[in-house]
Amino acid sequence: MIPLFSARARLAGRVRIAAVLLALMAALALAADRWDRLWSWLPWSDERQLERVTAQRDRLVAEVAAQAAHIEALTAQTRRAEAMQQQVTRLRDLTDPVIHEARSAPDASTPLDPARADRLREHDRRLCELAPGACAEAAAVPDDSGGGGPALPDRDPG
Repeated sequence: MIPLFSARARLAGRVRIAAVLLALMAALALAADRWDRLWSWLPWSDERQLERVTAQRDRLVAEVAAQAAHIEALTAQTRRAEAMQQQVTRLRDLTDPVIHEARSAPDASTPLDPARADRLREHDRRLCELAPGACAEAAAVPDDSGGGGPALPDRDPG
C-alpha cells in the first residue's frame, strides 16, 4: 500500500493551517481593537460612560469639599455667636443689679458724691474685665452728658 500523502506533506499542511489560524486570530484581535476605537464616540460606549462617571465623581468630590468648608465656617460662626451670647449674658447679669441699685439709691438725684463715684468706678472696672475691647472704644468717645458731674478717671484694662 502506497501512502497517498507523505508525512512531510501532511506536516507542511498542518503548519499552513496553524499559520492561517494564527493570522486570523491576529486579524481578529486587531479588528476588535479598532472596532472599540471606531465606536468609542457613541454615547453608550464604555469609554463615554466611564468619562461621564468620572466627571460626575469629580463634581461630587468638589461639592463635598465645598460643603465641608461651609460646615466648618458655620461651626466656627456658631462658636463665636455662643461666646458672644455668654458674654452678653454675663454683662447683663452684672449690670442689671447695678442699674437697679443706682436707680433706687437714695442719692440717685443728688450730685455725684465720692462713694457713688467709687462704686461706679468698680463696676466700670468689672465691665472692662469682661469686654476690654468695649472699654478701649468707650475711652475714645467723648462724653456727651454735658459735664453734669465729675469725670471718671481713666480705665485700667488690666
